[in-house]
Amino acid sequence: MSNASTTTIVSLGGSLVAPSGVAVDFLAAFHSLVVNWLDEVPGRRLVLIVGGGAPARVYQEAYRSLCPQPQAQSQDWIGIMATRLNAQLVKALFEKDCPGEVVTDPLGNWDWNGRVLVAAGWKPGFSTDFD
Repeated sequence: MSNASTTTIVSLGGSLVAPSGVAVDFLAAFHSLVVNWLDEVPGRRLVLIVGGGAPARVYQEAYRSLCPQPQAQSQDWIGIMATRLNAQLVKALFEKDCPGEVVTDPLGNWDWNGRVLVAAGWKPGFSTDFD
């Protein structure tokens, strides 16, 4: 068995993190599962790309109902901010294993010092569901 580092990327849908509010029971179970999985193999690492869930949809709908001519870019930014809120919660949950900041720019300079890296929405025109 190799001690080489292995990295797994998981899209953690916002509908799991915040389906209608914060999914506390799911997040507790997910955290336990991930930590146990990381502990099984030395060098194992995980990237979590977190979506916006209900907060994104609720705020985007509010924006569309308030603005006579909603702009796609503004709607995208609202969704991005929801992904960042959810990602910050997940990052805090994995604090010991995720000492770095939430990654919001995949092209930027960021350090990955722990076993978990948490990423969120980047910019309009990109989706955490597809990227």
